[in-house]
Amino acid sequence: MTKKIIEFIKQVIEESILIHKFLGLKLLVIEKGVVKVSVPFRDEVVGYIRKNRWHGRIIATIMDSVSGIAGGTHFTSFDDKLATIDLRIDYLKGVEASSIIVEGKGVYNFIRIGNSTKK
Repeated sequence: MTKKIIEFIKQVIEESILIHKFLGLKLLVIEKGVVKVSVPFRDEVVGYIRKNRWHGRIIATIMDSVSGIAGGTHFTSFDDKLATIDLRIDYLKGVEASSIIVEGKGVYNFIRIGNSTKK
């Protein structure tokens, strides 16, 4: 990707997708199949008020967004599509009240049409 394309994608991801703008999501790295973002901590993302921890569903939203962006790096046209069909997260420990960095790697080697899968 050229620097001009990366800057355009960065602007769309950070400013045009309103949940990203609300969260303050900043794109740090974007390469084919790899995306890294940072998201600052703020009071609106607290889910566990007794320990001041990130809300798990906010973390899930960020992870879903990052995986979608990573998958999108494989697109070859504006007609390409991507959807999250299943998202499973095992919450092992609360995320402390600080900025987070989320990295996603996208493998985009199949499509699903109806009940069949094509590679």
